Amino acid sequence: MTVYLLNNHQFRTTTARGRWTKRTNEGVTVYVPENGRGNRKHLEFAVPICIDTTPVKEKFRTILGVGEPRWNSRIEMINISFRCRDAVVVTVTDNSMGSLDQKGSTVTVSHATVSVRVVGFALDNLLVLNKALKLKLEAVLEIPGVEGGTVTIVTGELSAKHRELRNTFKFEQTVAIENPGDFYKHQNKVWEGRVSVQLIPGEGGGGTLAGLAPAMNPVGRKFLEENLHSDFTIIAQNRTRIPTHKLVLAAHSPVFQRMLESDCQETMENIIELDNSKEGVMAFLKFLYYSDIEDPIGNERVALELLELGHKYEISSLENVMKALFLSVDCYSVDVAVTLFHRSGMVAGYEDLKAKAVRSIKLRKNDLKESTVFDELVRKDPEMTKELFELALSN
Repeated sequence: MTVYLLNNHQFRTTTARGRWTKRTNEGVTVYVPENGRGNRKHLEFAVPICIDTTPVKEKFRTILGVGEPRWNSRIEMINISFRCRDAVVVTVTDNSMGSLDQKGSTVTVSHATVSVRVVGFALDNLLVLNKALKLKLEAVLEIPGVEGGTVTIVTGELSAKHRELRNTFKFEQTVAIENPGDFYKHQNKVWEGRVSVQLIPGEGGGGTLAGLAPAMNPVGRKFLEENLHSDFTIIAQNRTRIPTHKLVLAAHSPVFQRMLESDCQETMENIIELDNSKEGVMAFLKFLYYSDIEDPIGNERVALELLELGHKYEISSLENVMKALFLSVDCYSVDVAVTLFHRSGMVAGYEDLKAKAVRSIKLRKNDLKESTVFDELVRKDPEMTKELFELALSN
């Protein structure tokens, strides 16, 4: 199935002003930027586009096999920028650029190019569900005032690149083109065109978080949501009582199975208390009953609770999905990062999560002074605090 974020979308915009000085030396014309950056004349323009994401969500849910992405609103904006560079052509004056018999002819030093960049929250949100997401862009630019003058741009598959300062992602590529005219002379004019952006789900480890989870069970969902014949209760924080079923708990967790086969207090009273939020317990049960992972995708604190519950109750499928989720996100809040660092230091096989937590703390180290979670780590585990400082301050 093909999913287009944009399909033949028409746009109309203006170019940015180029600031270049023309200089000629021994027959060679060069353009020097007044701001001291770059070495080729070019013009740039951006195309901000608001998108109704509703059709995209439904198709992408089918491709990824998961619940709908956590979009903050129905209308999202992406920004597509084009940087058009002219070809560099010089006239041969001696044999430094060609043979003597080529004197007086022109030589192309570098071809005309168009650099394309695509950014936007809509893409950042999709990358949470599919960290290997790729794009393919096709565009036709109409050169102002040139009858029949168009530039066709077709990129290859674009992979996401992380922008650390903004904690967002970008997709970009530079494409060589046959330049039909001088880009630079069309600055400050109205440009029109059309653009299509295709979404390509990446592969690897199933390519998606859903590929790690068991198949969805609609019957399980009915039993949980309607509390059909429940015979056990989980008490979450704030004394919230949540009904459940012994059979489901025992079927997924060897720890629960051993507990329910014993004569412990929890089994006798059909109640267990967990030091987890109501949201965390509900997300835990949704995963057990019908493999739902929407809640942790939209809430990193819930994801952290599920990671801990998966490890504590030996539910490897849940633990693996949550590990994959944390590894697919480049930066967490400082509280979650510190907690993840602490837990990762006590669990074998969490080295990659520990490294990711350190990276997040490096990016948000200024937030440590306001973090009560970090203060608690300092009081309870000075040795691990020392290790965190050493890693966070290293290059």
